[in-house]
Amino acid sequence: MFFANENWKNSFASYFKTLLGISFAGIFIIYLLSGFNSTNHAEYFNILKNKIPFLFIPVSLIAVKSLKKEQQKLIHYFFILCCLISSVWSYIQYLPNAALYTNLYAEGKVIPTLIHHVSLSVLICIAVLFVLYNLIKVSSIIEKFINFILLIWFIYFIHILSVRTGIVLLYFSVFLFGIITLFTQKKPVFTIGLILLLIFSAVISYQKIPTIKSKIAYTFYGISQYKNQQDSTNQVSDSRRILSDKIGIELIQKNKLSGVGLGDIQDEMNVIYQQRFPQFKKDVFSHIHNQYLYTVCGVGIILGMLFCICLLIPLIQFVKEKNLVYSLAFLMLLLLMCWEPFIENQLGTSIFLVVSCLGFLNNKEA
Repeated sequence: MFFANENWKNSFASYFKTLLGISFAGIFIIYLLSGFNSTNHAEYFNILKNKIPFLFIPVSLIAVKSLKKEQQKLIHYFFILCCLISSVWSYIQYLPNAALYTNLYAEGKVIPTLIHHVSLSVLICIAVLFVLYNLIKVSSIIEKFINFILLIWFIYFIHILSVRTGIVLLYFSVFLFGIITLFTQKKPVFTIGLILLLIFSAVISYQKIPTIKSKIAYTFYGISQYKNQQDSTNQVSDSRRILSDKIGIELIQKNKLSGVGLGDIQDEMNVIYQQRFPQFKKDVFSHIHNQYLYTVCGVGIILGMLFCICLLIPLIQFVKEKNLVYSLAFLMLLLLMCWEPFIENQLGTSIFLVVSCLGFLNNKEA
């Protein structure tokens, strides 16, 4: 797409003058600089490889320069359709074996999904934002009805899937969407309806959807295991996550300025696991589960702060342009990074970049 553009040189120059270009190039450079402080070069290049898309995906998409409203609408509906197909596929796997999966949820497992369950839940929450936007923008009664049915289905499926990330992001984004719409669009009935829908969904889901009860029970079990130091083999998801983040904070305190080097993070963590928890098997040695802690641990506090600023730049741009849907979608991704190193894997990187670039292009056609 980029090189097919006749004026690709001008596009390349203009891209790096945009806030989005500065943001993503900054993130890539921060990761690049960590190479000077990493001794495990093989692991470092594996991590850096995953950041190459920060340069090329945005360049390719932004070379388009603008999208017409019809094109934007088509992309949104195609995305919604993909989420619908994915959710229906998972539901078909779940329905005949509901009792089996309910028991598996009590062990911290989930129903089958076409892609990783956390990423799927994030994508469906973004689809919910698109559906909500359609509800307040489209004039056709039929189209409004279709979007309302889609909204109900996605909310229902998020509760069936019972991934905590999806549930947190769903309630967070829908509530904020309603409140912001109240002040910007002057739609009190719409906002009240959304809030009542959330309350109704929470109550009915807890009473009628067994996977929700199993997930809540497993969450309390995990917290109890960590609090009482009973997870002696690091098998429980929540205690494993908390422990990995605590080790990450400890490494930051010991290497405040330069960090340990992105390539050496896991090696340094494994040393601590082996010294303090000899009873742990190597396959339960965990990585840091907080994106911000992970990056600061690797590059140090100064570059880590620059990384956080670079992450905030697209959000600032979307808010400034009053781009409600993509402001909330991007805010969800930033919130998600508090408990997932989301841009340290290929799928998370792709979701993050494509959402950001579509948000950038979304306001280019008034």
